[in-house]
Amino acid sequence: MTKLDQLSPNHRVVYQALKKFDKPVTAYELIAETGRQGITAPPTVYRALERLIATGRAHRLESINAFIACAHDHHQGGSALFMICRSCGDIAEMEDRTLARRLDKLAGQKAFSREHTAIEMRGLCNGCSA
Repeated sequence: MTKLDQLSPNHRVVYQALKKFDKPVTAYELIAETGRQGITAPPTVYRALERLIATGRAHRLESINAFIACAHDHHQGGSALFMICRSCGDIAEMEDRTLARRLDKLAGQKAFSREHTAIEMRGLCNGCSA
């Protein structure tokens, strides 16, 4: 069974639409895209996005209120780092297990159980800073 087989039909449609974009997209952009497959209700898309995020297939970028398909298999307690170019909007995703361990240690000092961390950095990509 593949990872896509584990998704409901609606979740699969939303996930495949999310992966088609090469940039972060809003929920309403996803609704417009999935409408071609019959998914037009915002709650359906939002539920699918929640599930995709919970299962590590997507991320919500808080600073730009958008969603992106996950580029790594680092979830269940991992740390995702996003570099967002303020000029062209390009986004690079990275994973850092050392940072995840450090965050767990810091959280442990306050008896906090960290489940997931997403860090968003804004700046200029190599192409825009040249």
